[in-house]
Amino acid sequence: MKSICIIELDFHPECIFGLAQIFDKGHSYDNLIVHFITRHEIYDIIKDAVPVKEEHIWTLCPNDMLHAQCIKNNLDVILASDLVFINTISQSVHAYLPLKGKTLVLRIHNINKIFNPTQHLIFPESWTDVVKLTKFLIKECLIQNYFKDLKKFKNIITAFSFPEPEMLKYALDNFPELTPNNTSILPLKVCDSSFPEKKENTSPDVNFSMIGSLNPYFKDVSLVVKVLFKLSTEKLDRKVNFYFVGCGNELKTMSKIKSYENEYLVFHFIEKRLSQKDYISHLKQMDCVVCPMKHKFHVGAFVEFYGQTKITGNLSDIALSPTPMLMPSFYFKSKEPIPGVMVYENELDLVRWIKKLVQNPLFLADKKYEIEYTSNERYGLKTVTSHLHRLLEIIP
Repeated sequence: MKSICIIELDFHPECIFGLAQIFDKGHSYDNLIVHFITRHEIYDIIKDAVPVKEEHIWTLCPNDMLHAQCIKNNLDVILASDLVFINTISQSVHAYLPLKGKTLVLRIHNINKIFNPTQHLIFPESWTDVVKLTKFLIKECLIQNYFKDLKKFKNIITAFSFPEPEMLKYALDNFPELTPNNTSILPLKVCDSSFPEKKENTSPDVNFSMIGSLNPYFKDVSLVVKVLFKLSTEKLDRKVNFYFVGCGNELKTMSKIKSYENEYLVFHFIEKRLSQKDYISHLKQMDCVVCPMKHKFHVGAFVEFYGQTKITGNLSDIALSPTPMLMPSFYFKSKEPIPGVMVYENELDLVRWIKKLVQNPLFLADKKYEIEYTSNERYGLKTVTSHLHRLLEIIP
């Protein structure tokens, strides 16, 4: 019986949950042993939603255990696997060098950090940047020799896996060492739900959600504040609820937003990250997800660009619950529209879309129908298993 080992020791619980779902829903993998190696804090977020299967074996490492020790403690299991899938590399690259000789797949979340790191070190624009850059230079460079280890590590990788086609295209266009033979697509999540008939939204409220921190370091908070202020000055046809999920304890921003509340506009702040089960339940209650991301984004000590070198997991959330999305126009380089995804150029454009969704129930219903189509096209079980089959072909 073939076996796969999936390793996630950093911070992507939703990704390892997605992998568990993919191997659970794809019935052709019933005779495949999948060994997951992760940490308690990661598993705790997904444990109430992750599929339970006899062929899925979970090993949980202590939260404070070094990467190298986690690998060493589980080296027998890893080396006995036919394929090793490393879901995230954010630090301690040297810890994975003992896996040389195995069939290794590395999922890419940040292209610049892996394929062009020296050219994309951040130029500090804030004290947060100073701290991140200093920490990286001391821990990863002076102590562990990141760049040398990264070069060695990439040389032992069999294939690089990208979560979205846009990201793979950018990588193939810009890095000659990447070819169709050593790259693949494997979405973060999978959808196997059948589509209900299109229905007009007749509920009295319209629910919008913004996922993630309200810290301006991570999100275009200035845009969010301007948009909500503009909405507060207009009379809306229906009550609008805005949910900020995992927004953190950003009291100044939250207070500013709260001051715009009125009888038509109500704000709800959920500071902590939701469990996977609660997160899915939340998405199912939403009419639209707004993604006010910045184009240029600092990931640790490196500069990444959304829509090119980095993707948002919010897009693949439509696999969990197909929900129309509002995203900045820079994210998609192709001019071809994606059904159910509305793109905005600026704050006035975003206000216009929100008002149209609120004031035109039939338009909102159309977008819900469209996003179900996109969910199936991008993340449907048939699509995802096709990508996975191609990836598994590299197993000797």
